Amino acid sequence: MPYMNSYRNDDVPAWLFSYASAPHFAIDFDANKQGMIISSAGRNRMVLKNQAKHTQRLKFHFEPILNLELCQNVFVRLNGTDLPLYPNRVYEFDVHSEQEIDLYTKELHHGRHIRWFFYDAKFISE
Repeated sequence: MPYMNSYRNDDVPAWLFSYASAPHFAIDFDANKQGMIISSAGRNRMVLKNQAKHTQRLKFHFEPILNLELCQNVFVRLNGTDLPLYPNRVYEFDVHSEQEIDLYTKELHHGRHIRWFFYDAKFISE
């Protein structure tokens, strides 16, 4: 499986990037936190799947992009439950093996953006 970021560290949890939808995505590597930064606009959705044989913790926060309006109505879906998310807070979710976590906005305005910071994570694709 190819890695979506430029380093390989087997101690960092790998998440399958199983679905993404947005007017645009930009993916960057954060060397300081050994994580990923994903920027997107408008109504967007990312589904990450825990491919490990054990529970992994997904740790992240989101914030606006400089000089751009922040997406409103940001949510996480886990175990069939939608929970609202708020900027400037760090979130941690324990995701069981083969379970998916869905991060999304209900933003209709394409001029609003969001930047997700994922700590100690690497993303893989099939």
